[in-house]
Amino acid sequence: MANEQTWPTEEEMRGAGGQHDADGFAIPEAPVGTTPKRVKKVPKGMSEYQAAWIIDDTDEEEVIEADGEEVEMEEEGEEMVDFPLKDDDTEMDSRTVAFEDLDMEEEGKQLKSWRERKREEEDDAAFPDEVDTPMNIPARNRFQRYRGLRSFRTSPWDPFENLPRDYARIFQFEDYKRTERAVRRRAEEDPAAIQPGTRVTIYLKGVPADAAQKIHFPFILFSLLQHEHKKSVLNFTVQRNTEYEGAVRSKEPLILCVGARRFRVNPIYSQHTRGGGRGANNVHKFERYLRHGGTTVATIFGPVIFGNQPCILLKEMSDAQAPELVAMGSFKDADTTRIITKRIVLSGHPFKVHRKTATVRYMFFNADDISYYKPIQLHTKLGRTGHIRESLGTHGYFKAHFDGQISQMDTVCMSLYKRIYPKWCEPSREGALLVGGTTSEADADVMQE
Repeated sequence: MANEQTWPTEEEMRGAGGQHDADGFAIPEAPVGTTPKRVKKVPKGMSEYQAAWIIDDTDEEEVIEADGEEVEMEEEGEEMVDFPLKDDDTEMDSRTVAFEDLDMEEEGKQLKSWRERKREEEDDAAFPDEVDTPMNIPARNRFQRYRGLRSFRTSPWDPFENLPRDYARIFQFEDYKRTERAVRRRAEEDPAAIQPGTRVTIYLKGVPADAAQKIHFPFILFSLLQHEHKKSVLNFTVQRNTEYEGAVRSKEPLILCVGARRFRVNPIYSQHTRGGGRGANNVHKFERYLRHGGTTVATIFGPVIFGNQPCILLKEMSDAQAPELVAMGSFKDADTTRIITKRIVLSGHPFKVHRKTATVRYMFFNADDISYYKPIQLHTKLGRTGHIRESLGTHGYFKAHFDGQISQMDTVCMSLYKRIYPKWCEPSREGALLVGGTTSEADADVMQE
């Protein structure tokens, strides 16, 4: 029983409250006023109970800034300075932003725009030109305007085949460069041409009287060379502005400023052939987006232009904001035989593989489509080429043979092409004739004539 634990005595209970040194003697209490002061880091507005839970890492005196004010909290023994709480929470932070609920329609629009931000452009960059074959519509009807090409760069394509009605309104040059040289030579040799330094008087005719009120001084007058009032197919080499962050789709409305003229256009973009040449068949691949880091050709219907004139593309902004610069470049040529083709890629999954032969599914969904597209060449993403051998069943499965061993992780593709054309442009109502000014509809009609 010697080692059995017993209850402490009253003397031990009384001595337990004090501190003892190494020899067991009690340490006397410190005199009042000799305890060192401590400063706690306490946010402004915190209560005494909440401040008691803050643990200080240092005993040195510190000064903290809360909302721009110096706050000190001293502790001596168990004394603590208490900061009063503010009744109005809005006064605690003058930087509080007022919140306002949006209506459900506007909230839905903003949510949709946020979810679809650049997603479509990123998908097109990751899976270029890939589309899904519809299950409820036969592929031969859905893609009836597309054709297959054995070689995109060398396969023949008639530039005058199935042209739209807009091509009946344009002017085609037999030799654009020779015509330009002849027009410039005649303009320089014209005896009626006004020489530099000559004082002239301008008379406006055939425009409303209020047109003079819309003229902003100084303004620019320019004349047109021969054939520059005629319409044709214009090609511009442009580079996208690196500071513009929005997506730029083909056929998106923009403002084209070339020389002293300005137009509302819907350009279509195509690849710029290496070296700027036409290639064997003058066929160029259509680009769905104007991308960064390269030169792209923008094609429009517009008045004939002579010379290597610089151009810029602007994006109109709402709420009377200044237009944003989208791209800049220069005039290339007026080639009406330039063929811009849009490519789509139908993809399938190799369901079963046996060396060079594979059973492909998900590219078509009926046997008639397989028979219709059987002459078109297949290719895979890993570089194999092949052809359709026969249809299997009624659900769109078919057997294909390739020129080498095919992997089951590969993807079978079929490329189809169709020619596309730009939209007709119109003169801009703002600044069509005057640099930095506005014009009326009659002024724009005079410019068109």
